[in-house]
Order: sequence, then C-alpha cells, then structure tokens
Amino acid sequence: MGYWSQTQGAKLITSADLAALVAMNLRNANGSSYDPPSVSSLQTWIANASATNMAYMLSAQLTATTLNVRHGLLSDSTIVNLTAFGLGITTIGNLRNAANTALGLDGNTISGDPNRNYQEALKSALDAINADSSSVAEYSPTPPSFTSPY
Repeated sequence: MGYWSQTQGAKLITSADLAALVAMNLRNANGSSYDPPSVSSLQTWIANASATNMAYMLSAQLTATTLNVRHGLLSDSTIVNLTAFGLGITTIGNLRNAANTALGLDGNTISGDPNRNYQEALKSALDAINADSSSVAEYSPTPPSFTSPY
C-alpha cells in the first residue's frame, strides 16, 4: 500500500485507474462508499487506512492489489495458496472479486461484526500478496509424468 501512497506510485496512477477503483465497493473509515476523485485524495485515503473498520483496511489492500494488477506487477490469473488464511488455493483475480463482493455486502465491519473475520482473512491474504510474502506461495500444480507404453 505504501508504494501507491508515495510519490513514485502516485505518478503512475491514471484516470483509467481511478475509474476502475470508482467501479469497486471501496469503503471509508465510517463505512460509506469511497470513490476516489483524484490521485491526491487516493494517496491520503490509502495512507490513512486503519482496521478499526476492517472494511476500510480491506479496501486499501484491495486498492493496492488492483493497482498492482493494472500496472503489470501482479496477474489476476496467478494461482496462489491462501490456505494459511483459510481461503484455499485460488487466483489473485478470484481473491480480488471475493474482497470486492464482501465490501459490497458489509461496509462497516467493526469489532463484533459477524463479517469482520472473513474480511480480515481477505485483507491479510491481499496484504501478503502485495508484500510478496513467503506466506503466499504461487501455486503451479505439476501433472504427474507419463511414459507411454507404446
């Protein structure tokens, strides 16, 4: 997240990126919808993200992952092992879709909210992917070797 809130990352953010983010279910600290009107607004919003409302922190991590995908640093088709987060093996694209859906269903996941734990798992998985953490392994199933008897 830090990269996109800093000058270097902000220089790369385009109006098309902002439009893509506006189309998502991003949330503010109070649970209201966040539609970034400008790069500077986005920088401030992402830099101030906190987990008091888990939907806000999930939104910030989803934003970072989305920008990483849009700028070719990650691929939606990459298969990742998220079993450490209780999310199984899936693609980055499926994870982003799940996070966006969760934000659309509940934008104010404060302590005690029944959806908070799930949003926290999604947030932690996105955070690990954004940080290129060794806790998230790119998963490339290898088919067993086969020798033809003919």
